Amino acid sequence: MGMAPGQLPGQLSLHDPSKTGLTGWPNLPEQDGKTTDQILESAANEEIDVLFLLGADPLSDYRNPELAKRALEKTQTVIAVDLFVNPSVYHSDIIFPAAAFIESNGSHTNVEGRITPIRQKVTSPGTSRPDWMIAAEIAWRLDKDLEIENPEDVWREIQAANLGHQQITLHDINSMPDGIIIQFGTSTQFREANLNIDTRPFDSYSHRLVLSKKMFDNGTITQMSPALKNFSNPSEVFVNPADYKSMGINGENPVTLINGAKTISVIIKPDQRIPRSIAFGYLNQDGVDLRTLLTDGAESIDIRIDPTAKAI
Repeated sequence: MGMAPGQLPGQLSLHDPSKTGLTGWPNLPEQDGKTTDQILESAANEEIDVLFLLGADPLSDYRNPELAKRALEKTQTVIAVDLFVNPSVYHSDIIFPAAAFIESNGSHTNVEGRITPIRQKVTSPGTSRPDWMIAAEIAWRLDKDLEIENPEDVWREIQAANLGHQQITLHDINSMPDGIIIQFGTSTQFREANLNIDTRPFDSYSHRLVLSKKMFDNGTITQMSPALKNFSNPSEVFVNPADYKSMGINGENPVTLINGAKTISVIIKPDQRIPRSIAFGYLNQDGVDLRTLLTDGAESIDIRIDPTAKAI
């Protein structure tokens, strides 16, 4: 859908000559957009007047909560479109309540390019409205008529702006509950990543910190669901059994993890799947926020695990 810097709908590069076929967008951007890092850095430096949070909670989800906090504090106007109140919504100046996926009609295109139908099952509460309706209303208030009054109008714009969707109708989508895979024929290709990550050898105390997401965590939608909210786990860190044994950890008491002046106390457990000298944990779980150990701009974080120290 074009939600990436330098990319237009249909996985079409901003610099691809065939972009002239996107008749749905009369004014295409001339340069790449900003990444999440760049947006928050610009906001923190007071270079952005208005920050739009479209179902985003950077205070909870972004890897650097300190930068996210500065960005929200330094931005003159923060607008949030979300289903529930989350930490970032609390920092917003304007809040638009959105309808959930079972409260509106339409379609969903995932990162695989699979389009699946969305059908309204319940009525959205209060004054909440579908995302497209909020967008159309804001545009109208800014003297721009998007000419969108229903989901069918939204689909027509998607077809006009996305080469991969042009031959697919709403009837096709609604008749295929398992979805339709889009066949992209664009110039976007995989290319080798050019990352110069520090590969200095570990000393006897160092572990490389690796953090990852998990399906069930303390995300707002998960925690607002009675059926899902108990699936999140306490914050834990996992290391290779050989490292675990050599450090004399018993697994019952919290252990101190140190990155310079930053320290936390967390339970450490052995896991055979974890390589030696790696400390692995999941983000946004109950208890300790593992993001506390992260450092601004660092591509890798080495920590010291000290069973005898106490967190500051």
